[in-house]
Amino acid sequence: MKKSMIVVMVFAVIWALLSTASNITAQEQETDPESVIRAILGALDAGDAETALSYIAEDAVIVLLPPALGGENNIMVGKEVIGDWWAFLATDHSRTELWDFTVDGNKVTWKASLWGDYFENIGMEAPLQADGVGIVEDGLLQTYTWKASDESIARLQAAEMRSANKEIVRRYLEAWEQADLATLDELLAADFINHSSPLPPDREGMMTFATEHRNQFPTGEYTIQHLVAEDNLVFMYGRFQGTHDGEPFMDIPANGVEVDFAFSILFRLQDGKLAERWGTADDVMGMLIPLGFELVPPQSE
Repeated sequence: MKKSMIVVMVFAVIWALLSTASNITAQEQETDPESVIRAILGALDAGDAETALSYIAEDAVIVLLPPALGGENNIMVGKEVIGDWWAFLATDHSRTELWDFTVDGNKVTWKASLWGDYFENIGMEAPLQADGVGIVEDGLLQTYTWKASDESIARLQAAEMRSANKEIVRRYLEAWEQADLATLDELLAADFINHSSPLPPDREGMMTFATEHRNQFPTGEYTIQHLVAEDNLVFMYGRFQGTHDGEPFMDIPANGVEVDFAFSILFRLQDGKLAERWGTADDVMGMLIPLGFELVPPQSE
């Protein structure tokens, strides 16, 4: 009986200690607005969206200026919506550096540098700088607003444009390789101009040429080795490898010759379309001669 009483007393003491620790944590969380903000952002940096959500009210509101990563919705209301956003931040390996905290009652202001996989993937060269304002009541975040600096917004938009333009060029090359006319029709501007022969100068001619090229080299493959974007220009350097086992090329019947050459192309984009093209291929004669192309010396007068 005495041993049973001792066991009961031990469990009672342990329970009391756990309850006390829980109450202390709750009290700290309830009375320190700055710590609540730091705890939320620290949890997100650690990839723990669930812990971050434990610090916000059920009807919490988050305002993002500009909208989240180029999206349209910049106001998020409620744990479920905010949880979806924070789950993305966790998978995006977001990192936040905080400083310059000011606490005025239940209002907290701070400055922050924001970073993550998304910014790195689009080639943004520096973190996003933002000001934050949060309201904390009874240890729970009620609302906060992020306002990115104008300079950061400009850098973000420029990086997103460069990334989008590079993706358009990637899609173009894939469509060109496969003679995907529907995609080429989508990507080439109505007034598209090609400045480099032997390719045709306009969009219709380019689409016809793409089909002819695919028929001449049915298994040909293009590989991008370098892709650089700046403003509305994209430079692409890559290789083409294929076998002439299809239709005649420049009146030369198919002879099974393997072709391998490097190419350089510069595109100008406008309104999400390819507007102009300048291109060249390395060692064009080295490609044509094995195919059977005969050089004709210039005639003397």
